[in-house]
Amino acid sequence: MGFYIDSRTYKKYQSFQKQCHSKKSKPNKKPEFIVLQQPKSLLDFGCSADKNTIPFILFDYLELADFSSCLLVPNKRGSVLKEKPKILDVLNIEVDSWLNTIQHFRRQYANFAGSRLSLAKCAHSHNHSWYKGCG
Repeated sequence: MGFYIDSRTYKKYQSFQKQCHSKKSKPNKKPEFIVLQQPKSLLDFGCSADKNTIPFILFDYLELADFSSCLLVPNKRGSVLKEKPKILDVLNIEVDSWLNTIQHFRRQYANFAGSRLSLAKCAHSHNHSWYKGCG
């Protein structure tokens, strides 16, 4: 016992088959984002003329640390949320993105962050053979 397929249905079937075969024969597309490798070490603070440093001073970093602590614990005694730190403006980082990064630090970096050498030393001192980011 057979069955009847009208010509429109058969054409749709053929079109579907062609699409399936063309998708199988095409290589996978590259991801739309680029994963950048973390540098082996961080740059020192310095003047903007020196290309081997980042153009911030220690105060800028401390201002960011203070601002971050106020974001994380807004009800902490003595904490006063100030305006967005210069370092976030210069690096073009939105406050919401920064807050998300510091709130979910362990998801991306595990427990520690630093140079490969400092992570290896830290792993050794904690009787671990490796830490995320240093292999």
